[in-house]
Amino acid sequence: MQDTSKRIGVAVRAALIRDGKVFLAHRSPNMKSHPNTWEMPGGGVEYGEKNHEALVREVKEEHGVEIEVLDLLEISDGIRSDIGQHWVAVAYTCNIVSGEPEIAEPDNIQAIGWYTLEEADKLNLSEGTRKYLEKIKKNYPVEDGGLPQNW
Repeated sequence: MQDTSKRIGVAVRAALIRDGKVFLAHRSPNMKSHPNTWEMPGGGVEYGEKNHEALVREVKEEHGVEIEVLDLLEISDGIRSDIGQHWVAVAYTCNIVSGEPEIAEPDNIQAIGWYTLEEADKLNLSEGTRKYLEKIKKNYPVEDGGLPQNW
């Protein structure tokens, strides 16, 4: 008989770059997954929803901005045996098309900001976000050792 208490979910993340800085959100300590860490914005995919649709919805709900999804950045697994979670995380490069990011879900997000790679490296980043920033450094042209100016 299969254990149904443990399920696999799909999460999506947005790599938003502006003026050589990446947008990050600080998760509150009451979050079950990755509390007190800085992450790229995003969330879970709901049944029947396409990944890019979920990402647009999640970023709008969390930060009040409209985004466009550009390209696939990375697909990775986040397995947390201690809490019985397995997430397949899909990260995309994205642009903000309207609005200025804000904290629209204060119970889940404590702070937001735009950070250079040097600044981001000093933050308590989630494992996934750290991997995504390494991928960006490796695969995208950078200026003066930082992030691309924009996607």
